[in-house]
Formats: sequence, structure tokens, C-alpha cells
Amino acid sequence: MEDYKWSSYNSYIHRDRQTMIDTELFLGMLSENKDVAIKRYIDYMNEPNNDKCLEIDNKVKLTGEKARDIIKEIGNLKNISDIQKKK
Repeated sequence: MEDYKWSSYNSYIHRDRQTMIDTELFLGMLSENKDVAIKRYIDYMNEPNNDKCLEIDNKVKLTGEKARDIIKEIGNLKNISDIQKKK
């Protein structure tokens, strides 16, 4: 997590780092003592879990034609150019 460019993790664990993220609210929920709150945050973030984010078990690759057919069906469109007309 520390190496991932878009993570807010470092904003929470480094007291001296300037950030645009308001970490005080969440850390304050973990403890009034900032050091204890950071330790609890690190422990929480490192707990093993079975969460899935971008893991997709059933990957289906569609052709452009099949994708257009699905879009037309879902959008109730006769022609793909109708997308620009509907608002």
C-alpha cells in the first residue's frame, strides 16, 4: 500500500507529511492518541481478508459488434448514433 501512488495510506501513517486529505476525522475514531490511532490504522489495513476489488471470475471478451448490440438493447436504441440524440 505504501508504494501505490494513488493510495491515501501514507497520508494516514506519516504524521509529518503534508496532505490534502483530512485524516484527523478517521484517525480520531480509532483513538484520541494520534500514535495509537496510527498503529490501529496500520493493523486494520494489514488484516487479512477475502475482499475482491477488480478480480473478475467470469471475464468475457466482446467483439465490437456484440458490444454495440448490447448497448442498443439496453439503451433501447435502433442505431448506435441514437446515443447522441437521447438526453
